[in-house]
Amino acid sequence: TEIYTLSLHDALPISDATYKLMWQGFPVLMVGTTDKNKCFHPYCLAVTKSETQEDFEFIFKSVKQAAEANTKKPFSPTVLVADSAEQITSAFTDVFGPNIRRVNCWAHVVRNAEKKLNHFVKNEAVRDSIWKDIYALQVSPNETTFLKACELWVKKWTANSGAGVSDFVKYFHDSWILVNSGWYEGRAPGHPSTNNALESTNNVLKKEHTFRERLPIAQFLSVAVSTVNSWSRTRSPLSNNAKIFATSPTIGTKIWTHAFQWASDHSMTVLSRDDSYYVAKHGDTVTDAKIAQYEKYAAKLHWKSFDVYSKSQSSIRKINLQREDWGTATCSCAIFQKNYICKHSLGLAIRLKLTDAPAIAKTIPIGLKRKRGRPSKATSALSKDYPST
Repeated sequence: TEIYTLSLHDALPISDATYKLMWQGFPVLMVGTTDKNKCFHPYCLAVTKSETQEDFEFIFKSVKQAAEANTKKPFSPTVLVADSAEQITSAFTDVFGPNIRRVNCWAHVVRNAEKKLNHFVKNEAVRDSIWKDIYALQVSPNETTFLKACELWVKKWTANSGAGVSDFVKYFHDSWILVNSGWYEGRAPGHPSTNNALESTNNVLKKEHTFRERLPIAQFLSVAVSTVNSWSRTRSPLSNNAKIFATSPTIGTKIWTHAFQWASDHSMTVLSRDDSYYVAKHGDTVTDAKIAQYEKYAAKLHWKSFDVYSKSQSSIRKINLQREDWGTATCSCAIFQKNYICKHSLGLAIRLKLTDAPAIAKTIPIGLKRKRGRPSKATSALSKDYPST
């Protein structure tokens, strides 16, 4: 089957297995990638007897050979997103080389750590506080910041005398900081930190192709071939409503509305330094002193405690934007790290008059949120449209 996925060589493989598709219980392994809209694009489907390193190595080699045969170019991805299974990482490095960046799926970290936290810590308020701090760790912008923040996190919660807290801190430190630590957003900027898109595709495979029934292996293989052919056809540029690989995030009405309202809020001060722009969180004012302190912390990592780190990271948004190419703007906020677009980066482009929000984004009064669902259409002639309240 021909590979139609665009920007294949800039994409990253995401791999995982699903079960309960065949009576024999064999795992079904899937490899693919996500685009900037977090849409999953499968590369292949494989049925194996187990999930060994040799199994994944065979799959990655097959993907590499197919990609290079179709594009006539080397296929050398450098980022892998998967759960914490070591055999996936070892197989990937054997096929594509040692210079890779391994992203541990954040959703897997949450599921495993949440069970341990509930087991060790019975105080709900303490659990909530610990989770809040772990989420602050997860949005670390780079490795050096993450490691320093982890050090401060361990120091803060080791000093806590609450029942079970020290046990959880030891578990989390040993399992998710010393090893399997690649679950923070800055691990691979511009790439997802979870394999949720793949898990969703696994669900579609069960729901729409096997109809949640376990099939004999021969029948399942027939379904699998039909499924893979369907995936390829729907990604052909010649197909109606083709699923084209998105190289930039699609800006929907909701984000346009938030960005326009943010840009229209004149109480929000923005200070610029070359191609960098700084804005304080809502209700605060950004000053030269705050910017200097923010950059000092970022450069020297001189946070006195984890609480100081967490506050400094969220107190200022740093937006990098070049006027001649505003579409490549980046922002330090967590929303941008996860979605590759946010109201700050888009709103700044609107404020600088580098782009303009569509008319539909301006229909909601400043300070109000857009209701869920599709915006209502215009009324009939001779009828008056009243603004929503």
